[in-house]
Amino acid sequence: MASQRLRILLADQDEKQSRYRASALRALGDCDVVGIAKDGRTAMELIQQHQIDVVVLDIVLAYRDGLAVLEDTQDMPDRPAMVVLTALSEDSVIQRSMAFGASDYVLKPTSDAELMRHIARAVEQRNMPPSTGRVYESSSEVDWTHVEDQICRVIQNIGIMPHLQGYYYLKTAILLVLQDSSYLSSITQRLYPSVAQAYDTLPGRVERSIRHAIEHAWNRANVEVIDRIFGYTIDERKGKPTNSAFIARVAEHLRLSQNIPSV
Repeated sequence: MASQRLRILLADQDEKQSRYRASALRALGDCDVVGIAKDGRTAMELIQQHQIDVVVLDIVLAYRDGLAVLEDTQDMPDRPAMVVLTALSEDSVIQRSMAFGASDYVLKPTSDAELMRHIARAVEQRNMPPSTGRVYESSSEVDWTHVEDQICRVIQNIGIMPHLQGYYYLKTAILLVLQDSSYLSSITQRLYPSVAQAYDTLPGRVERSIRHAIEHAWNRANVEVIDRIFGYTIDERKGKPTNSAFIARVAEHLRLSQNIPSV
């Protein structure tokens, strides 16, 4: 039996660009673009009127902006996955978008193929049973879904945002370490390959993306948060921590704050 095609809504002020993107997405994946909205009011009407799997949503929209659409749809039953696609890179906007339940935050310009990968990931997360993690076995004693939410909160507070690929690799790496601390003694041989397998990529790309995300955070440092989490463990002469030091310290911070047993 043929799989059900994804139903996508594009919400962007540039209606002409949306039509080009709709054709490209149809050619790339098993999907249909069932609506195009050039303002937030129309987007809300289409979301309410049609069964939609994914909304690709710009923040800059007339009448109701993308943040308002995210907020207004928060409590909808069977809410579509919400993928933000925008040119706005301000941390405050990213944080508010994620707080309102955006599945992903993608910066323009991006290729149609890359957007399709974000759409597929958002649908995967939306369809995931709430009691399970993505690629890891969970202990019955720990609510790993809650822990994953806390990981996202911490790394966003540090300054690593969802428009960076390293954000997702770090989230998974930290969760794996919390579930099995032996990963820390085998970062290159075990941890990077495990994260790479989860995202269908290469270990080297995982390592580089995590390093870039940490550099990004340190260049825009939230000194208060970094001092609270890392404190004296960071050598001021060397600057930012290594990937392994960052993962280990954030994991330990969460283990203590969330009362997660050592494993």
